[in-house]
Amino acid sequence: MNIAAAAEEMRAYTLDLLVQFVRCAGELGAGGIIVGPGKANPLFPMPRDRMISYFYRALDTLAPLARQVGTRLLIENMPFAFLPDAESLMKVVDGYGDETIRAIYDVANAHFIGEPPALGLRRVRDRLSLVHFSDTTRQSYKHDPLGCGDVPLAGIASVMKEIGYTELPMLEIISLNPDLDIADSCRRLHQAGFGNA
Repeated sequence: MNIAAAAEEMRAYTLDLLVQFVRCAGELGAGGIIVGPGKANPLFPMPRDRMISYFYRALDTLAPLARQVGTRLLIENMPFAFLPDAESLMKVVDGYGDETIRAIYDVANAHFIGEPPALGLRRVRDRLSLVHFSDTTRQSYKHDPLGCGDVPLAGIASVMKEIGYTELPMLEIISLNPDLDIADSCRRLHQAGFGNA
């Protein structure tokens, strides 16, 4: 899926899938649907302005549909997207001018690209609806259980409190032993200052 792809066919295919996902989210009463801003071809990237225009064109369809069906678009910081960091993501989303579009901030994604999560969280604060936690290193991209990588958790709970984020942290981990790994990850979040994790 790539809503900012160079190929018109890929953009159309992706948008069609996202339209179906947004409608499904509305039918299920889901609070939001995660949308990636799109990926550049690493060997021959399009001009940034063109990618932004394709992203905006997709939002022209998805944003009113999300409002119509009673859900919200959550744009995520993704390391392989053409807007991987909080600053570039927020500049482009703010530039679109729709206050109903929200942000999801993934702490592991930020760490993988070298963005300090505290800085990223402060930057997305005005649109923040959800925060994902998992573990990774900067050498190998993962969504492992907490404690399996080197994502720094210290201080993140206090930053989230500082910016007024009151939701519980959400784990987004890939594991062959989910029961044990989810419980251990919750314990690590609690130790890092998330009292209700």
